Formats: sequence, C-alpha cells, structure tokens
Amino acid sequence: MRLITHKLPQKIISLVLAVVIYFIATADQRSTSERSFEVPVQVIDASPNASQRDVSDIPKTIRVTLSGPINRLETLEADRIEANLDVSNLPAGRFQSRLEVIEPTGTRMVSYTPQVISGLIDRVISVRFPVKTTHLNVSDDEIFRFTTNPDRVQVTGPQNRVESVANVITQPVAYQENNVRQVTVVALDAQGHEVQDVKLTPRSVQVARVDVGTLPVKTVPVRLAPVNDRFQVLSASFSPKTIRVLSTPENLSKIDSVQATVTLKEGTYVTPARLTLPDGYTALDRVNVTLSVKAK
Repeated sequence: MRLITHKLPQKIISLVLAVVIYFIATADQRSTSERSFEVPVQVIDASPNASQRDVSDIPKTIRVTLSGPINRLETLEADRIEANLDVSNLPAGRFQSRLEVIEPTGTRMVSYTPQVISGLIDRVISVRFPVKTTHLNVSDDEIFRFTTNPDRVQVTGPQNRVESVANVITQPVAYQENNVRQVTVVALDAQGHEVQDVKLTPRSVQVARVDVGTLPVKTVPVRLAPVNDRFQVLSASFSPKTIRVLSTPENLSKIDSVQATVTLKEGTYVTPARLTLPDGYTALDRVNVTLSVKAK
C-alpha cells in the first residue's frame, strides 16, 4: 500500500499527462470526415464472346463520397476504390445496369453517382478499306501519281463505328521526286471527320510518288453558264475559282475559261458544278458553287 501511495500526486499528474498526450497524438485517427473521389469505371465482361464485344457510351468516371478517419482519406487514391460495371449477362444493344462500388478497408460508403449506367454493347467487326493518298504537292502542269504498300488496311472496332467509315486516307504530306515515305493512315466518315475508337492495321503504309513528267495542262477561270429566266442569281462563288484542263497544246491555246452549269432553286446553298468542256478536253479538278438565288 505504501508503494502505491508513494509520490501519489506525481503519479496522478503523470497519468493525466499521458492520457492527454495520447488523445492529442491520435486525434486525427479518431476524427472522421468525408471526401469525394472521381473513380474510373471498370467494365467486366465474362461472357464467352467478350473479345467480340465492345462497351461504349458510358461515363469514364463516377463520383464516390466516402467517410472515415481524416488521415485515411487524405492519403487514399481514387484507383483504390472499385467501381465495377458487369455486363457479362447482358445482350448486345442499349442497356442500363447498376454499378457495384467497393470501398477500401477503413472507410464507409456515403454515396455514389450515378448508381445506374446506360450504355451500348456492340459487336466488334473488321472491314478492309482501300487507302486513298492525299498530298500537299501543288503544280499547274503536273499530275502526280502515287502507289501505296499495302494498298488496303483493316479497320476493326464497334460495328456502329466501323460502318461510319467512308474513307481511309494517308496523312497529307509533301513528296519529292521518286520519294518513298512511311505515312500514317486515318479513317474518315462521310463528312470528313476522323472516326474514333477504331483500330487500323497496319497503322501506316508506304507511299511512293511516281512521276509522269510535265503534261499539257492549262489553268483557267470558272464562269457561271447563262441561267434561265425563272431565277435571278444574286451571287455565285466558286471553290476553286480556277481549274486545270488537260488537252493538246493546240487545244489549250483555244480555251480561256470553263462554263459551270448548276441546278437553280430559291435560297442560299452549296452545290456541285457541272463543267462544260468540248471533246478533247479533261478537267482535272472538281468545283463547288455557293449560290444565292431568288425567283423572279
């Protein structure tokens, strides 16, 4: 008993100080808070034909809010949180499916949004397309010819993406005489926009410029052919304003312009022009016309 009571006040003070220090040192561990994370959505597809299926039109991330000790949340990375979208048992087509979110140990789920995700499951297909060469070479009296190797590439991706591909072209670059270059290919839709989420195999092709020498070519302006009496053309703008015409030197000396015929209707619009050339002449360019027309 004497051992216990010996210097009792000092012992009580030491115990109180130890408890205070403990509570101060572990305050962060005992304090809870909330924090939100942008968590990547992981797609799970365990169906037998998963390699022939593509999941698209879903959000890349969802917002997850967790609660837990402050020091735990401050050091937590978003990729430690699981946001799983299981499409294994879903058929091809549009779908809605609930996400499964798994919080890390030491935290508690508060909320996540969205809880249900809409998307598209599409069949993966492959189609071969011929490669069209585009270039930056400009000449009024030369025609450039190119060969590509290979001359076709395979486009693989979701069916709706692959079916939107209208052309596969080479990236436009300039080619020197007898020049061979390795050039990247691009898939374009009918509007000339690059089609995303498709794979091109191979990703680049070898393009060779084959020169054919100087040809008898003349550049002449384009003019609008006379119009009928039902309409009045308020304005007409050609693109391009001049075209190249191929013929014999004797024929080229006789031509100084080319007439363009268009289909007229009331309004402002863009339309292709039909170029009127005598026999023995060939137009090397196509022309579009921007018209403003009113009825008389």
